[in-house]
Amino acid sequence: MQRGLHVGFLAGDDILVSLTLKGSLQSWSVADGALRHELKLDTIQPELAVALQGDSVLLTSPQGHALLWDARQGKRLRELENASTPLECCALSPDGRLAVAGAHEHGNLPVVLRFWETATGKALASIPLGVHYVKAMAFEPSGERLAVATSANQLHLIEVATLKRLRSFATPAAGAHGLSFNPDGTLLVIASGMASFVVLRTADGQILFRHGDDNDMQLSSALFSPDGRTLVWGQGNGMVGVWGVAPEHSAIP
Repeated sequence: MQRGLHVGFLAGDDILVSLTLKGSLQSWSVADGALRHELKLDTIQPELAVALQGDSVLLTSPQGHALLWDARQGKRLRELENASTPLECCALSPDGRLAVAGAHEHGNLPVVLRFWETATGKALASIPLGVHYVKAMAFEPSGERLAVATSANQLHLIEVATLKRLRSFATPAAGAHGLSFNPDGTLLVIASGMASFVVLRTADGQILFRHGDDNDMQLSSALFSPDGRTLVWGQGNGMVGVWGVAPEHSAIP
């Protein structure tokens, strides 16, 4: 894999998906490392955004394109309704029915959240955010809420059923570049731009834990494990740190 931008597992953890700087979307067998499928996008674009859910991959571009790809079968599913405006950062709902991305309406500011129905590609409602950029987003495992981090160092919780903003919290001053909910949605870990991460409680935004190192030249996501018992973060020394979650915050005792 040459100059990778993104990597993640499909459902079942037997297929790994990667995106390269040269615009190749690839799926690999975890069992033997063989390349299963590849979609060449004919673009060299570091601003491409990717989201995985089930067997589907959502890809959005600064040219306004939003594509759904079945990485297990290696086929295009559909193009979502073209936003005709730059798209940044994206996510797929846990049930795979909704796609969302940050969009610069008419190429201008402020940014809005655009939603699509994945089955038809039809554009749904949009939510104005009044900021320059969307930095990161993630759906709660239940699919009931969407967390969105912005360039204004704010985190917004969106109710998916109504597409209404529930509450907003401050994020670290260095900004956010990765979000991950624990299984029951009570905690959210935010990876910061200054080689650090924080864990906050989604009920009130209180920061419960923070950690960082002195290597501010690296960026790494911080992720909860599927059972909520641990979280992992890529450290500046090239190692992966693993933290245990206190029993009162773990979804499984």
